[in-house]
This record gives sequence, C-alpha cells and structure tokens, in this order.
Amino acid sequence: MKLSQLYNREAFQVFADSVNKTKFYDASGVLLARSLTKVDPTLIETKYPENVFLNSGFDVSNIGGYANAVQTLRVSGAGEFKTANGSTNSQGIISLQGEDSTIKVTERAATTVWTDTEVQQAAMEGYNIASRYVMEVDRIYKQDLDRSGLVGLETGQYGILNSPSFTAAALSAAIGAGTALEDYELVSGFIIAQHNAVNNTPEYMGNKLFMPATVLNHLAKTILNSASGDKSILMSLKANFPSVDFIATARAQSVGGGRVMSIVASNPNVLKFRLPVPLKNAPLETNGFRKSTDYVYRIAGVDVLEAAGGRIATGV
Repeated sequence: MKLSQLYNREAFQVFADSVNKTKFYDASGVLLARSLTKVDPTLIETKYPENVFLNSGFDVSNIGGYANAVQTLRVSGAGEFKTANGSTNSQGIISLQGEDSTIKVTERAATTVWTDTEVQQAAMEGYNIASRYVMEVDRIYKQDLDRSGLVGLETGQYGILNSPSFTAAALSAAIGAGTALEDYELVSGFIIAQHNAVNNTPEYMGNKLFMPATVLNHLAKTILNSASGDKSILMSLKANFPSVDFIATARAQSVGGGRVMSIVASNPNVLKFRLPVPLKNAPLETNGFRKSTDYVYRIAGVDVLEAAGGRIATGV
C-alpha cells in the first residue's frame, strides 16, 4: 500500500498551517513542584499489534470520491472453435461477456478537542499536545483500516478473514490437536487446495496466509520430526511454499466464534481495498478556551474481484 493513498495531503497542509498560527509550547525538561524527584521526560507509549493488512501489499483504490457505492466491471471471453463446414456455416462463435459488482461506501468521522489548560499542562510535561493528538488519530485511523481489511467495520461488511465470496471449509482437525506432521499436512493441504482451485494461475494463487498468532507461534516452535533436524513446521512450510507469506494477526483468533485462516492472492485482479476519500481533516478551530479539529474518511473496504483468489479455513 502507498501511504500517499491513505491521506488527503492538502487537508493536512491546511491543518498544519492553522496549527502554526497557534502557539503551542515545547519544554526541554519537566517542571514539577516536588523536590528531590526526577521525572523521565520520555513519554512511554502503549504498543499495539502490527497492522498486518496494511503492510501486506494489497492494492488501494481511491476511486469513488463522495459516491454512495463503487461499481467494478469485468470482462471475459466465451465460446469455442468448431470444425468448419462450408455448406452449413457451423463455425464456432466467440463473444465477450461482462459482469459487474457493487460495494457500498460508508463515511467515518471523529473529532479531537482540547482546552487551553491541557495545552499549558502539556507544555509543563514537555510535549506538544497538537502533535500528540495527530499521532493518536493516525494510529486509530490505521487500526480502523486494518480491521476493515481483515473483518470489516460494520454489519454487512467483510474482510479477508470472513468474506462470503471466498470458499470456506472446516479443517479436519484443529492445529495443535495432533502430531507435528498432521499440523503440517493441515496447513499445506489448505494452501494446495486454493492453488488447485485456480489451476496454478499465477495471478490468482494465494500468496498471503493470515492465521492467529497462537497458531503461527505453535508452528514456529514445533519441530516437524527427527529426520528434519531442528526444522520447525513453519520452516518446512516456508521452504516448500516460498511464494507464500505466513502472517500472524490477533483478529484471526476469533471470527464467528472460532479461529480461522485465510489465504489470499495480493494481485489487484483478485482484490482491491477501496478507500474513496482518504483521511482528511479540517483546520484547527478555536472556540473560547477550546480548540478542535474534525477528521473524516470514506471507505468501502475489501472488494473481492475473483472469488477463487482466496480461501478460508475454519476450525483452526
């Protein structure tokens, strides 16, 4: 994904200009009315799981703007050659067939508000409150996009872990319930089933395999067998499927009440992530001792263009 497709840069420039007109204080140290107390000026930030969907190379489309839906058109050829008979005009007929799909766009919005008192207190603690708010908005925005790509944001929206467009089938057993070799067969069989379904068409072969972190960690630590030396199940899978990226996500831990895996081709002929209006914000506004700015973006999310390009395993 290109970061430039996730943000409205013009809106953020206007916001930056409005912030520059307002004086925020940056302190080099920390002032506290307590003697013999040294406060570390470094703010400890809470860490969150990586936004794996955003970092998986799926195509982002900003087409659509303020439309309520985005439609995709697809064309394919149909027909065949036949043995010609000059007297009966029995040659085959080849034609073009078109199909379309439509995905709904939703708008999501948020606002940040802080007071003059918070600005002054932030200055005493050594940080710029405006920049901190922008950082937090950006973090929550990316988490929103990641959730949309994996499981959808609202009822009726889906991601790659629960898309009804993909074939879904339960594994014959849960990973970790049997032997290491059985676990290997469960995962490798799942990959091969998707590749078989698309007849090894390169553009449609799944190359991104998403699974719960607990499953990936189990595959990484479990030795396949004594003959493989110190090779884990995961190492053997990577060796035999070098084109597949094995990706852990906490969101796969509970989808529809159970653990799932999903393998998807990241080719834009299979899937597009529709973000008609990337994140934009209003200029900073001042109302008395309160300062605020609004944020908005419009999203349709995962648009599956080739159903066979993905597959879901339940009962993982």
